[in-house]
Amino acid sequence: MDLYGKNVGVLGLGISGFWSAKLAKSLGANVFLSSIDKDELFLQELVNLDIETEFGNHSERLLKCDLIIKSPGISNHASIIKALKRKKIQVLGEMEFAYQCSDIDIIAVTGTNGKTTVVSLLGDFLGKHFKVLVGGNIGVPFSQLVLENKLIEKNNFDFAILEVSSFQSDDFELFKPSIAVILNCKADHLDIHKTFDEYRDAKFKLFKNMNKNDYAIYNSSEDSIVDLFQNLVDQTNVIPYSSIKGSSIFYIDNSDIVKDNEIIKSNFRFLNTSNFTFEIKQLSLQTRNDIENFIAISTVCLILGISDNEIFDFLKKFKGLEHRFEIFKIIDNADQKITFINDSKSTNGLSLQSALSNCFDIQLENIVLVMGGRSKGIDYSKYFYFPLGNDHISVFAYGEAAQEIKENLLSLKGDNHKYPKIEIFESFTDAVKRGIEEANGFKNGAVLLSPACSSFDQFKNYAERGEKFKTIVGEYNEY
Repeated sequence: MDLYGKNVGVLGLGISGFWSAKLAKSLGANVFLSSIDKDELFLQELVNLDIETEFGNHSERLLKCDLIIKSPGISNHASIIKALKRKKIQVLGEMEFAYQCSDIDIIAVTGTNGKTTVVSLLGDFLGKHFKVLVGGNIGVPFSQLVLENKLIEKNNFDFAILEVSSFQSDDFELFKPSIAVILNCKADHLDIHKTFDEYRDAKFKLFKNMNKNDYAIYNSSEDSIVDLFQNLVDQTNVIPYSSIKGSSIFYIDNSDIVKDNEIIKSNFRFLNTSNFTFEIKQLSLQTRNDIENFIAISTVCLILGISDNEIFDFLKKFKGLEHRFEIFKIIDNADQKITFINDSKSTNGLSLQSALSNCFDIQLENIVLVMGGRSKGIDYSKYFYFPLGNDHISVFAYGEAAQEIKENLLSLKGDNHKYPKIEIFESFTDAVKRGIEEANGFKNGAVLLSPACSSFDQFKNYAERGEKFKTIVGEYNEY
């Protein structure tokens, strides 16, 4: 991308805006950064780079730029984006911009839930076989990878493994991964995307430029996306996966993960066959969600020529990520057991649904659920299911979304089962402390933080929220 001497505007001063501004500056552009919020963490280096800034509003100076790079959190429905497009000024998302500046093959992972786990595991494992970089929505912007590793020119890296959010893929124009995976697709970010179809279509843009040299991997259990991938069959190599025999290269057979040589011979002759069986009990994480993620990872690794045994020898050592259904404390006395679970990375309904399912899988009988934060505009009741019944759940909702959550969950009363006990709080701390008090009344209970909302009403990010939860639990004996 030739930016020398051109006027480039950057929208948003988060980590993505900062690194895209640096990358554009390194390419010789005159960079102007405009942001509603001022982040002091990045400000001095922008000054040192002679990058001009404005804060508090977006001025008409942006309308005189040759190119705009926008941070992923800025909606395409925003008035400034509409004004730029009326002026026919090109607007690129940060990841799309970095892609157009780079020369590297990409393995991309998207989905409503599980992206960070899958990307982290792929990065760790593939790093033993290839020279890889890991970034994207996981916390290291693609622009940073491109600039720091000189990916603008020919390089010695094999792959960039990127976590891709719907905000990032919604801005894709030329972006083309060599391997792309979608793990699941349920309603999320409807405060930004407005409708589920808009959200799903934003996710699917990840696959639109792929060709016969590429591999599109999708979860065939997700009914909402099956038709989209059936329409891709003539364009690229489409590979379904799930836990069900007949629709996946690996599937669950009772207590084993088995390789389906027949489906390989019938549809994917480029993959190696082998008589492979793996006992699920060898895995540290054994919920169905975890196993489906492992099957997705195994499918990617198989495409890259790695043996089944080596893949699963690695996976069985994985014990989970911090803030993702993290069982970090268990109080186990003679007459009572309380399990504390930090699922702060749960920022949507599907992750809440997964957490409740996981609680049942590990035989927890009474769940004290702390949820809330900033609403995603979804109907929380649609993701609220516990096999033992909702009378085994107590909900302590906090923050901006608390009243909305209560109203959603009260609608469950007419569904032939009881709605859960619900209390609402303004403060996260108060909700957690009250939740711990409630758990004290159960013989076999759990305090589960699975917010199903973003953290931004009271915290900088989900990690800060999770750490606060663990701190409060750590002070348990003090109140």
